[in-house]
Amino acid sequence: MAKCYRSFAAYIGDVFYDEIHGKLKSYIYQNKDRLNLSSYSISAPSYTALDDFHVMSVTFHESDNDRIDFQAAIQADIV
Repeated sequence: MAKCYRSFAAYIGDVFYDEIHGKLKSYIYQNKDRLNLSSYSISAPSYTALDDFHVMSVTFHESDNDRIDFQAAIQADIV
């Protein structure tokens, strides 16, 4: 029986979890100095890791070559 999703964002987050997680993890590692990850208790963290992420929204765009492109807004939880 097929799994039922309440939104397309939930579907993207579930079906493509591993791919999104891998890309986010790589981006955070390569750009940790530019992400402004400081807090009140830690001014300059030396270690950063992706804890989890959430697909917040999905925006669709019609392209010129009979395709529908979409862009997903992701919220990442970084420790």
